[in-house]
Amino acid sequence: MKKWIDANLIAEQEAEVQKDKWEFERLMKEKPNFDKTKDRVKKRKNLKKLNNKLR
Repeated sequence: MKKWIDANLIAEQEAEVQKDKWEFERLMKEKPNFDKTKDRVKKRKNLKKLNNKLR
């Protein structure tokens, strides 16, 4: 037997988040800046190949 929960009860609840945690909200929304230069890509590919061989 399934238990049903009223959506209004869930919507009314508020989470209490410490103020110091809100500092990281902006950082989490930013996309990371991946280095896509040819040298870095080549190094990454070589590392992946090496890791696959070691497995």
